[in-house]
Amino acid sequence: MASRTIAATVASLKIPARTVELPTEKARRLREAIKVGDYAAADKIYADVLAGSRIESWRFYPFTDFIGGIADLDDPVFETDLGNWIHSRPSDAAPLVTRARYYLDLAWARRGHAFSNETPAAKLETFTTYIGKALADSEAALRLDTSNPYAFSLRLSIMRSIGASRELMDAFGEAVDKYPAYYPLYTITLEALQPKWGGSVPAMYAFVDRYAGSLNEDSPRKLLYLALYGRILESVTAACNSIGSTADENAVDCVSPAMAAAVTPQLERGIQLAFRLYERSDKYEFGVALADILSPMLNVTNGAFQAGAMLEMAATTLHSNTQLRPDQPPRNNYVIDRLVAQSWYMKGNYQNAIQKGREALSDIAIARFPSEEERDVAAADALALVAAAHSQLGDGANTIAYRQAAISLGDKTELEQPVCYNYYYLKAYDDAIRSCTKAIDEGAGGMAARYWRGAAYRDQGDPEAAVKDWAIVAGSESDYRATAAIDTSMIYFGRNDNRTALDVLNRYDYLYDPERTEKSNVAVGYNNRCYAYMQLGELRKALDDCTASLKYGAIPDAYSKQLQLIQMLKTPAPVL
Repeated sequence: MASRTIAATVASLKIPARTVELPTEKARRLREAIKVGDYAAADKIYADVLAGSRIESWRFYPFTDFIGGIADLDDPVFETDLGNWIHSRPSDAAPLVTRARYYLDLAWARRGHAFSNETPAAKLETFTTYIGKALADSEAALRLDTSNPYAFSLRLSIMRSIGASRELMDAFGEAVDKYPAYYPLYTITLEALQPKWGGSVPAMYAFVDRYAGSLNEDSPRKLLYLALYGRILESVTAACNSIGSTADENAVDCVSPAMAAAVTPQLERGIQLAFRLYERSDKYEFGVALADILSPMLNVTNGAFQAGAMLEMAATTLHSNTQLRPDQPPRNNYVIDRLVAQSWYMKGNYQNAIQKGREALSDIAIARFPSEEERDVAAADALALVAAAHSQLGDGANTIAYRQAAISLGDKTELEQPVCYNYYYLKAYDDAIRSCTKAIDEGAGGMAARYWRGAAYRDQGDPEAAVKDWAIVAGSESDYRATAAIDTSMIYFGRNDNRTALDVLNRYDYLYDPERTEKSNVAVGYNNRCYAYMQLGELRKALDDCTASLKYGAIPDAYSKQLQLIQMLKTPAPVL
């Protein structure tokens, strides 16, 4: 029933059928060729995309979109598959570039994006290992071939992950000597010069002035001034967040005065020149580059005023406005509509976000694009944003409908797993299993899709299938692994098979390590094991586990069992 209703909603959107293959789909074809050892096919896909790519004013398209879709971070043997491709092509840079990007993505997936002082040491160690592997591959690729500009930006991205350094600046110098017009080289290095990476605001100013200040007003690099403003806002808000006040207090008492002090008249003039590029450049390319800068700024809650001011300037520049206009014909620039929708979303006004997202879709329908694939991707981005707003409103059916439309039109396979969860939330378990399976097969849903498929199997009455899925998740590095292990133990507890439940809980030592698992899950892990030991008559171990549970979370059941065990053992209450 749910799938029929959702299909009707998707049909009502009147999304045109896609007729072209997107870069992300080519990336998946390459991934599958690598996995089955068809290296001739892999070579051809890679070479064709590279040959069809060009350095535009602000990006290298479509290669950058393509290379970002190859890695399968949840396949434990994909690293081996990539190694086999490399060994079969010892003089070819392509496999090395691909594995370097894989290692970079894997490093961040394992580490997470919290600050270093908030990240467990084990995760930082794993991160360092993979970053080292990524850097070694990228440098090996450049020793073989320097004809791919992306290989230079990839090396800089890897080095930026370590922090600002003399080696990074040397690599930047080598890159811009070879490709002076390749804009990402400058933005990656500018980001590395932020305080959080070991740089400073004066260093960022000096960098932009050196590489954009003396250029003609029609140089694409003038956009670096707007990028600089974004990086300063990011740095200021990070510093203000460390104070510990609320977002609103920081915006008034910290962010605004700090930005007033940090933004110079010279930067303000540079920002004006950056916006004037719209009339002097390819308008589509400018819109894409503008969105890449403004979108992260709009996500900075404390800097909403500053980001909003930049959005208003952008709207004026692109001959648009930021008003809601449901009763007027489409005439805005779709980039502005989408950014305004994002702004409303970040403010928690999801109805307005939906309205502006729909306006973006209307404007996309009449806008000029360089190709069908770029139109499809732009529309899919707008659909995904509308879906996210519906999700916040708890509207599961519309959330699924818009996400499925985004997947169909723009190959946004990263939405497959959320669709799987949305169906589960609606208790449409057959649909959840189907969509989760699709996500798993496409390598897009990760272990999250496998976890939710297991949950759907369990709630549908097939616990054996659930246990099979959860065993894979529990044995992975996924954030879902602790939940999968605990849920598996609960299936066995439900059967009064306490011995097997205990075996499951003892199999995964990360359940009891707060450096590798969230404290709330550590508390549950100890509590469940306490119950298992208690049922099996191992009362001293049970008491130790219930006591340990209460150190990591206030679970009433753990406290109740602890009191019962103390009486049974006739022992003094432990000191917490």
